[in-house]
Amino acid sequence: VLSFARPRARRVESIDLSERVRCLEGMIGRVLGDDVDLDLDLESDHDAPPSAARTADPGFVHIDPAHLERALLNLASNARASLEGRREPARFRISTRRVLIDRDGRDGEAPQSAPICGVSEGWHLRLTARDNGCGMGPALTRRIFEPFFTTRGQTGGTGLGLATIEEVVRESRGGIRVESAPGEGTAFHLYFPISSAASARKPVGAPRLDLRAAGV
Repeated sequence: VLSFARPRARRVESIDLSERVRCLEGMIGRVLGDDVDLDLDLESDHDAPPSAARTADPGFVHIDPAHLERALLNLASNARASLEGRREPARFRISTRRVLIDRDGRDGEAPQSAPICGVSEGWHLRLTARDNGCGMGPALTRRIFEPFFTTRGQTGGTGLGLATIEEVVRESRGGIRVESAPGEGTAFHLYFPISSAASARKPVGAPRLDLRAAGV
């Protein structure tokens, strides 16, 4: 609680989002546990749409790497909770894609979805974390980002994981879209404006192991 409430120092960099996710694969797998299959579907620079490549250095986002790591671990922790007790194989998938946000704030690949709060028109990098767990109805989906709101009951949820993710995305001038339905799993779509990588072409440092941030 104190960690969530106090101001946090930021070390913002332009980072290759797909590369950072790949570096965290082992850590995310530990959070999920041996019973959950982890699948990474990460877009590389050569996959970028030509128009996206012309407008920005594709694949890089402006964010504090430590805050991104915390957000990814929290997504994995939430997926693990939603997958408990599933009879079919439990799966968690993280994908990255360049997408165009229109003037109304909608994802060009999901034009029928609601506008995404906090995003501006233009090219963004979308990180999707999808599980095939229990899913949620509209009443729960509307509340999941409230601080201290949790559905875990006796299992020890703090209700701060998703609130922290929302804060991380907002700090990066991005937005979040959630898709979920009871029995059909959940997908969190995180949108980050694509940034220049001019200052980021250096080796990615080893991720900092902070499993406590993911409730492990």
